Amino acid sequence: MTKDRFDQDVLPMHPLNLLILTGSNSLRDPEISPQTIINDLKEIKRKCNAHDIRPIFLTLMPINPANIKYAFHTDTDPQWKQKLKMVNEWIRQQDYCIDLEPYFYDPTGQQMDTGFAIDGLHPDIRGKMLMGEIINMHKNLFR
Repeated sequence: MTKDRFDQDVLPMHPLNLLILTGSNSLRDPEISPQTIINDLKEIKRKCNAHDIRPIFLTLMPINPANIKYAFHTDTDPQWKQKLKMVNEWIRQQDYCIDLEPYFYDPTGQQMDTGFAIDGLHPDIRGKMLMGEIINMHKNLFR
């Protein structure tokens, strides 16, 4: 849905830069392939370039299937880790990228740390604060 909202949500603001973090919800859906997520990211990039907006991609963070199940009463695609890997590999190849993924794992290194996202998907205040710190370490990417 992010790419479909681009014209309405982004263009009226006339930004020089656009931080792009989208696709996490799609990781949990077994019907959505990693290529579909990547294709949407490519379209957002195309739209940015067409409007002289610098696309700055943020890697997707891991998710936490048990917390997602508790919060949303829905199962997570068992292939979510492979999907995450494929999408983030594409993101890391972009000219402007900030790598959030490694900072958000739990101590086992297998999923999102509950301390950053109680619902297993959307960063809470601690997660958003960490995101801000990481983004601020990459000020050189912004025009």
